[in-house]
Formats: sequence, C-alpha cells, structure tokens
Amino acid sequence: MPKINPTQESQTQSVATSSTGANFVELPNNVADEVTIIVLAAGVGLDIMIGHGAGSNDFIQVDAPSGLTLPLCGNTAEVRVRRTDQSNTPATVRFFWRRTSA
Repeated sequence: MPKINPTQESQTQSVATSSTGANFVELPNNVADEVTIIVLAAGVGLDIMIGHGAGSNDFIQVDAPSGLTLPLCGNTAEVRVRRTDQSNTPATVRFFWRRTSA
C-alpha cells in the first residue's frame, strides 16, 4: 500500500495590500509547496502575480468572494498581490500555506 505524505507544516496568515494602490505586495517569507489565497471582501478583487521575473502585465485577476490555490517552487514570497481597482485603501488578504516536502 502506498504511503500518503501528510502535511508537515501549515499556517494561515494575512497581508495588507499597498496603501498606494498600484504596487504589488509580496506575501511573507514561508517555505511552502502551495498557497491558497482567500479573497473575502465583497467588491475587492485581487491581481495575483507569481514569480519575481514576471512582467508588469503578468498577473491574474480573482474576484471576491473566492479563493485560488497555487503550486509554489518553495516559498510564499513568490506570490505578490494588489487590489484590482488599485484603491489606496488597504485590504486584508488572507492566505493558507502548506509544506509537504521534507
């Protein structure tokens, strides 16, 4: 029977979007294999950019309420977020990361 690799570590955290609106904010540094970004606030969509070599137009948009799970190459800091409407009112972005590799 194959062994199932249980989650070794996980945590829920949050980050505030930029007070300037147009800037992307990097998620805090956590060693992880995947991250789920939770968009809760009604009317607040998110632009999500993955990877530090991404160009200024290389992002996806996620509307509220929803969530998106992304595979990572090792760290939650690979992901950056901003409000889709680029409002200067910070919004709290909750995310859940998991690390299953040793």
